[in-house]
Amino acid sequence: MQPPLPLRMRSAAWLCPALAALFVAPAASPAASGAAAGHFPLAAGMRWTYESNLGEVSSWVEASGDERRVVSTSPSLDTEQRLRVAPEGVYLLAAASQVLFFSSERTYRPPLLRLPLPLRPGQAWSWSGTETVDGDEIQTTIAGRAEAEEKIAVPAGEF
Repeated sequence: MQPPLPLRMRSAAWLCPALAALFVAPAASPAASGAAAGHFPLAAGMRWTYESNLGEVSSWVEASGDERRVVSTSPSLDTEQRLRVAPEGVYLLAAASQVLFFSSERTYRPPLLRLPLPLRPGQAWSWSGTETVDGDEIQTTIAGRAEAEEKIAVPAGEF
């Protein structure tokens, strides 16, 4: 098992006013099946910026083999997630965040199933395993359900 990823800090990160969670869609792996690639068409090196309650958020994808590292920075919070996209789903391997003087690192054994692939409305899934948070091991069960498919309109288009 790889250790948690070190978090890249900006010099002003310790001035952050609030902690927030930021979820970013993971990228497809070249080794992933057509189903996974169709759901996650982000390429290594892709960058995007958007406005949120955290201010302007800049995110990018880095690739190494079948893993993706999604990094996001904002005036209030820095996060990164290490993900693996496989034919059967998207897995979270590790996550890190930094706000004010506080940092947090998490790892998951086995890797946490974020989304099964292909994802269908009404589909439910669960994950049970060990979540290690800043060195403390916690037995955890997480359940998810895809409620419905919907379209969203944003300045970049309708999806």
